[in-house]
Amino acid sequence: MVGTRAINFIANFAGPAYAIPIAVGAIVSFKPEASTMVREAIDKTFGKIPGYSYEDLFPYGVNPDLGDAAIRTFTPAWARNAVQWISGDIGDREWLDTYASEWNYQMSLYEMGIGKAPTEELVAKQASNKFREKFLWQFASPLGSPAVVDMRPDSIFSTYYRAAYDKYKAANMSDEEASKAALNDLNERAGVLGATKPFEADRLYFGAKLKPKAAYTVPNVEGYTRIWEEHRGLAKKLANSKLGKDLVGLMTADLVGSESDPNISRILNKPGTRLPDGTTLNLPFTTIKDVENDIEVGRVWDVYVDYKDLLNKMAKEKGYASYASVPELTEALKKYAEELSVYSPAWGRVYKNRVSQDSSYKYAWGLTQILRDKNFMEQYGNSQFWVHAKAMMKYRDDYAKLYKDAPSGYKSAVQNAWTEYVESVIDLLDPNLADIFDRYFLSDKLTEVGNE
Repeated sequence: MVGTRAINFIANFAGPAYAIPIAVGAIVSFKPEASTMVREAIDKTFGKIPGYSYEDLFPYGVNPDLGDAAIRTFTPAWARNAVQWISGDIGDREWLDTYASEWNYQMSLYEMGIGKAPTEELVAKQASNKFREKFLWQFASPLGSPAVVDMRPDSIFSTYYRAAYDKYKAANMSDEEASKAALNDLNERAGVLGATKPFEADRLYFGAKLKPKAAYTVPNVEGYTRIWEEHRGLAKKLANSKLGKDLVGLMTADLVGSESDPNISRILNKPGTRLPDGTTLNLPFTTIKDVENDIEVGRVWDVYVDYKDLLNKMAKEKGYASYASVPELTEALKKYAEELSVYSPAWGRVYKNRVSQDSSYKYAWGLTQILRDKNFMEQYGNSQFWVHAKAMMKYRDDYAKLYKDAPSGYKSAVQNAWTEYVESVIDLLDPNLADIFDRYFLSDKLTEVGNE
């Protein structure tokens, strides 16, 4: 007779379905956009069985690394989970994803007023325990099948948000409108469960922040196709500039806020993924502390921009073009930035760096190269973002020429006039473009973008 323990060993080796993750990975690796079809095929068939949906089968997305997929497929699941439980290896992709998800889930509850502040030690223990639970179930089950263990607890927020977002998009809402409506739905539901504060939208993207990149691109099929397939030459030009590899991300700036694709994220997160110029895309993993620091900086930026918008509104109500036309309001914004720097030294350092390093030229140069690319603009130039970007770069070019030709005593007047103009129209710009101006055109020295 064969004992239960022996049956477990046999059952946990690759069975008839061993080729499924490898085959699906091959499809996605060859054609990333096929992931949508694979998802639909699974969810419309056996995916309706509890525990067999696309999200259940591929909680981390499909693995396009066929070598890694094969190793994981032919290694008993109970063994993999036992190792992850015991080692708690933050360098392991699946363990890190679970660890980050658990942290983000607990921080979300804490910020919403329905949980305690987590500690890294406690979260690491809870993440490891999830692998322990999977290991024990698989090893004890005659079929090697674990109970459903929630390895990504924070997905409850993203799943609810994306379902609501899709609903509102189907009702012909814009991306921004659908996002706001979806967040309202999520917060209404959270309020019923006892939340006293709103869910912060930046927590929807926590996991991605743990994996810093040389250039941030929108992780969906369209973003991937633009950079790695259709416009590789433009991507190479941006990456090869001395201003920074991150300019490549401007090619998908109009897509910011659109739904991401977990399989494209998986492809982009592969250690060997490179930008079209050959640069390694993925940098070493950052820490939970660094991600929380990044979140803090982003939130303080939002507070700064909200205050600036308030000053703009006050100025326009009095008949001025913008706050920049009123010295008292300009000084008020400057003092507010100083106060925020005391509140958040991390934000203060970023703010001062962007002012002193003239990040405006860097982003003006990057946007201009894209606008000059005939093939790219023929394909995407009619979108609101690129129409507005073209107009703003044309106006900036005009002011830069005026600044260059102005006598030294009048140069500051030209700079002030440009700032006043930007602030007078910023609330009319595409939101993604307005965000770029708010964050990177803080103190534009009007360095001219030439024909280089």
